[in-house]
Amino acid sequence: NFKDSLCEISKILGVDYNDYIQEKKENPKLVMAHKVLSKAIKIYQQLGQKQGISAYKRFINDRKIGDQIEKQFCIGFAPGNNVLSEYLSTIKNKEERQFALRVAAEISLIKPDQKKPGKYYDTFRDRIIFPIWDQYDRPMGLTSRATKEKQVPKYLNSSESIVFSKK
Repeated sequence: NFKDSLCEISKILGVDYNDYIQEKKENPKLVMAHKVLSKAIKIYQQLGQKQGISAYKRFINDRKIGDQIEKQFCIGFAPGNNVLSEYLSTIKNKEERQFALRVAAEISLIKPDQKKPGKYYDTFRDRIIFPIWDQYDRPMGLTSRATKEKQVPKYLNSSESIVFSKK
């Protein structure tokens, strides 16, 4: 990656790369966004690969996607319930829970339920999930494919956010 290349060039030139690096404080919202996305990817991956959901297995088999590719690309399945918002709602620390829910909503992984104030529902439902990674192997969003014929849209991507830019 880019940073490793700079470090290697610095060594060749005899320059201390660390002298040029300034300590940066990471944006807490960005850190939480990566945490929430990472957890969502793990949850969806486990549901797809271990639960044996028929729509997911049919998709994998029809496209002849092998186990290695399935695992390497962290392909998963988002069920038709609110598995992610329910998981985030179980975070024990109240402030951390509220922050995680707020960030998850800001990056459009979950949405506020208009009928039940303070409750959320998952954006990705009944969909095959494909994580999107940045050049540093950090999750930045999701893309998904519908599993039902009349499900619209057929393909759904993460919205623009602090962590994901469609440009």
